[in-house]
Amino acid sequence: MAIAWGEAAGLSRLWTCFFPLVLGLAGASPAGAEEPPSLVSPQARAIDFDLPAQPLAAALKSYAVLSGQSVVFIDELVAGLVSAPVHGRHTPRDALQTLLGNTGLLADDVGGQQGEAFVLRREAGNRAASPVAAGRRDYDAALQVQVWQALCRDPLSAPGAYRAIVRFSVRPSGLLDGIELISSTGDERRDAAIRGSLKALRMAPPPPGLPQPLTLALLPGAAGPAGACLADADAAGRTTGDEQQHIPIDRRGVSE
Repeated sequence: MAIAWGEAAGLSRLWTCFFPLVLGLAGASPAGAEEPPSLVSPQARAIDFDLPAQPLAAALKSYAVLSGQSVVFIDELVAGLVSAPVHGRHTPRDALQTLLGNTGLLADDVGGQQGEAFVLRREAGNRAASPVAAGRRDYDAALQVQVWQALCRDPLSAPGAYRAIVRFSVRPSGLLDGIELISSTGDERRDAAIRGSLKALRMAPPPPGLPQPLTLALLPGAAGPAGACLADADAAGRTTGDEQQHIPIDRRGVSE
């Protein structure tokens, strides 16, 4: 999965997990933008856009630079798609909706500690997937359940009531290495609990050639994190759909 950061506009590999208590993504600092008034959120600021129709991945990268917002997407979702042109003055949210046009993709917005971010997903009913992506689902599902259970073992790290982005690599042994919070939950104790829960985890060995590091993005859900933790993890393990319970994994490396 690729992430177009508002600050660097680079592309980095990202693994996004979707659970019933939703796991999702990121925030980044605006680059080259004037500091907005304290009472105006970044997503509410109107910005001048002049983006022609172009390959969607390139359009998203340009959008991130102009808006100072992060956009997270699976490479397979945007491959072969063309953006709609965006001209004139728009808020970042409206501009992104226009840019996506008739691509069949929607943008879900999530807040980060330093700004706004959006994750792209297919519209309901638009479930086309490549044979390669379909073949990864068994591994995806195993990772989903293991990560969910690890986070649920500590009430502080149990998903559902916070946002965070965690980056890590998986050793051949299945242990996690280089665990780093890219976007903090805003609670140092919870950040430490997340790192500790993942450090204690032993996953299934990664498949050969898996690009690393992986980035886990977590979103809050409507329900509380602790009460339904184990039940939701079990349900997630039985789910094979494209929507909230699927973990897409991309094989493309990091590029600038």
